Amino acid sequence: IQLLCVSVVSFVLFRLAPGDLYSSALENPQISAETVERLREQQGLRESWSLRYLHWVESSMRGDFGTSLAYRVPVRALIAGRAMKTLRIAAPALLLAWAAGLAAAMLAARWRLTGGMEPGAAAAAMVPDVIAVSLVLWLAVWAGLSITGAWLPIAGLALSLAPVVFLHASGELRAARELEFVRIAQSRGISGARLWLRFILPASANPLVSLAGISIAAAIASSFVVEVLTGWPGLGPLFLEAVQARDYPIVQTIIVVLAAVLTVSNFAAD
Repeated sequence: IQLLCVSVVSFVLFRLAPGDLYSSALENPQISAETVERLREQQGLRESWSLRYLHWVESSMRGDFGTSLAYRVPVRALIAGRAMKTLRIAAPALLLAWAAGLAAAMLAARWRLTGGMEPGAAAAAMVPDVIAVSLVLWLAVWAGLSITGAWLPIAGLALSLAPVVFLHASGELRAARELEFVRIAQSRGISGARLWLRFILPASANPLVSLAGISIAAAIASSFVVEVLTGWPGLGPLFLEAVQARDYPIVQTIIVVLAAVLTVSNFAAD
């Protein structure tokens, strides 16, 4: 139901948006209006939105996800390789952000430093991805490091995700430390790694698992900005090009794929 609603709403919004891929062609005096209309007819742009949506659903059930207006090939052929490129940076960045954020939250909770670190983490979490990636890029150039390869988008993406993980984890760990059964365990001499692994971490696991489900889709969505800034050939540059060219089958498919990732990851977390 969620995927159906997302696909219908996005399709209707694209239909309401003015212009299409061939609107800019009318500015070229060498291309006649009749030629443009013939191209629109060939691409089915003169059909009703409901009929076009049904064609897209039928194509999606075959695994093609429609045909790109600009490239004249199935959308699947365009996004398959790029999706793997996006996962190549999103997956390591997500693991790195969770490892760093959770470790920092555990240390802060262990030494009761969360009150002093949380304002800084909150400020870092509000920094836009553009600024975070630009900072990493500037530091890499300043240090004389190579700005090619996957390490730069991974570092930029992890830097933008880690403060959010720290904020949620530190709050949950601080609350778990004050639970009655944890204090009883401490009064009986249980401390150190055993106290954390057997009592504190399990008590704070539920909300953190839910956050993990949401952060998967958030990492992929945030990677779009990172890819555009760093030139990484993932879904981000393709999505931006499709929006600018009004190649709506590509935009529609990427939005539905992101919604599917969010839905499945949340369901798995639940």
